[in-house]
Amino acid sequence: MDNQLYLYQCCTLIDITPTGVVTYTHENSKKRNQQRNWETVIQILSLRTQPQIISTHRETQDLTKFQFGITHSGKHTVWSFIFGVEYKDVYRQEADPFCLLRNDFKYIPVITKLDETIEIDPPMFIPSGPMNNIYFKSVRN
Repeated sequence: MDNQLYLYQCCTLIDITPTGVVTYTHENSKKRNQQRNWETVIQILSLRTQPQIISTHRETQDLTKFQFGITHSGKHTVWSFIFGVEYKDVYRQEADPFCLLRNDFKYIPVITKLDETIEIDPPMFIPSGPMNNIYFKSVRN
């Protein structure tokens, strides 16, 4: 094993803001639900390896610069984060470097009506096809 981290980026249209709020109260329900979505992402990534979160971002962008499904267009809020893993090709199956990640995220339920600027119906991660609302790409390998 080498000491290099293999860096990847996740982009999504679902609010995965890492708020750090882990206890529910009526007053913090939105922040708790944002954190729940973030926790879901981390748990899914952790099925195959222990990811190291490098940075998180939230910005409004024209979706033509991204690889979301064709049903999503215009300017919308995009959540993204960079993460590192210790093992090369941990998410690869055959020639597809993210096949296993897409399979792991496929149709996982999410909490909606937070700060998303798109309609998410059905309320789940959809990692491919015309309704794709989450994807992954290499940053450095």
